[in-house]
Amino acid sequence: SACCDACRRVRLSELSSWAPAACRWCALRARRLKRRSRSELSCSSSTLTAPAAASAPVPAPWAVWPPNQDEPALARLRELLKARRDGKDVPELLTAFVAPSIRAVLSKAGDASEIVVQSLRTLGFEAVYDLTEAASLTAFEEARELISRKVNGGALPLLTSCCPANYTYIRKFRPDLLPNLSTTQSPQAMMVTTIRSEKFHGNPEKRPLFLVGIMPCTAKKSEAKEYDNVDLVLTAGQYAELVDEVFGRGAILERRAVGRFRSSKASFDPFFPHETSGALAGTAAGRIFGRTGGVAEAALRAAHVILGGDESQLDVSELRGLNSGAPKESLVTVGSSETAVPLRCGVAHGGAAIKDILCRVDEHDFIELMFCRNGCVGGGGVPKALSSDDEQLEARAGVLDSLDDGSAPAIAGPRVTLGLRELYTDVLGAADPEGDELCHAIHRH
Repeated sequence: SACCDACRRVRLSELSSWAPAACRWCALRARRLKRRSRSELSCSSSTLTAPAAASAPVPAPWAVWPPNQDEPALARLRELLKARRDGKDVPELLTAFVAPSIRAVLSKAGDASEIVVQSLRTLGFEAVYDLTEAASLTAFEEARELISRKVNGGALPLLTSCCPANYTYIRKFRPDLLPNLSTTQSPQAMMVTTIRSEKFHGNPEKRPLFLVGIMPCTAKKSEAKEYDNVDLVLTAGQYAELVDEVFGRGAILERRAVGRFRSSKASFDPFFPHETSGALAGTAAGRIFGRTGGVAEAALRAAHVILGGDESQLDVSELRGLNSGAPKESLVTVGSSETAVPLRCGVAHGGAAIKDILCRVDEHDFIELMFCRNGCVGGGGVPKALSSDDEQLEARAGVLDSLDDGSAPAIAGPRVTLGLRELYTDVLGAADPEGDELCHAIHRH
C-alpha cells in the first residue's frame, strides 16, 4: 500500500531501477524527461538563441531526484526520532524547518501551522523553525540587490533564484542570463547558513545538528545536496508518510491522529535573536512566498519601505493570482515621491509562461520565475491525494493570503529590529543591515 512520492498513487517499484518510489505513470514520464533532457543538453547551450533556449523542455522538479538516495539519511532520522520518543538521549540536536507552503498544502481547509508543529515535536524533533522568517530575510536582501542594480547600474532584469529548478534551468539552457540571477540565497539556504553558524542562539550547547527540511518539492533536495549542509530534505508527501508510520495512515491529511499530537511547546522556535516564539512566526511578506507572485511582491514591499514609501500606496495586484499559460506583468513604482523608482515587473509560473517571458527579458527590470503551477503550493512533492486542479491551487494560495496583512517584511526600512541587527553583525558577521553593503554570508558567490 506504499504510495508514489510524486502523485500518491500506489507505487510499483519494479518498473524503474532508478526511481523505485514511482508509480507506473510517474516512472514512465520520468524516463521520457531524462531522454529529452539528454538530447537537448547534447547541443552547445552557449550557442542557443533566446527563442531556441526558451523553447527547451522545462524539467519537472520531482522527476530528477532518485528517491532511494534519501534512504541512509531517512533510516538514521527514524532511528533518532524513535530514540527520542522512547525517552533516550541522542547526541544530535534534531532540528526541522518548515516551508511557508506546507501550512497550506497539508490542509484541506485553513492554516495547518499548529498541527505541523505539534506533529514534528511529537515525532521527536527538539527544534522547529518557520522558514517564513528566512523568506522575509530573502525578500529584504533581494530588495536591496534590486535597488542597487537599478540605481547604481547592474545586470537587469533581476531574476529571482529562490526556485532551484529555475536556477538549474538558467545554468543549463540560458547561461547568457547567469549575470541576471539574484545572488541572494534561497530561504532554505539562508536558514541553514544561519542555524549552522557557531554563534546562532538556538544551539547554546553546540551540539551536532541533524537538520531536516520539510519542503514542497524535490528540487529542494538537489539544492541541499549542492550546498551540502542539510542532512535530509523531505517533501510534503514524504513527511506525511513519516507521520503515518507512527500515528496511522491519514494522520496529517485526514486529521485522524490530531489528539495524539501533544507537545509542551506548540509553537515555532524563534529564528531572530530576542524574538518570542509563535505559531505564526515570520512576517506576512515571508508567508506569501509559497504562491506565485509572492516572492516578487515581498521584495517589492521591502524595496518600497526601504526607499521611504507608504505601504498602503503600493499596488501589486496585477502580479497576483493564477494566469495559466501567460506571464503576469505590471509597472510598479516603489519609494516615496522623492525617491520613486519605476520597475517593470513580470511573474511567470509553469512551462508556457516561463518560455514566453524568457524570450522578452529586455522588457523587464524584475522577474519572478516559479516552475510549479501557482508556485510552491503546487510543488512536485505535494501529496496528490489533495486535488491539484486550479480550484485547489487557488484555495492553497488563499490560505497564505489569509495570513497576509499586506505589510512589508518587518525587518525592512525603519523597522530594522534589534534581533535582525544582532543576526547580521554577530551571527553572520555582516555589516549593519541599514547600510548599503549586502550581507555576503547569505549571497551566492
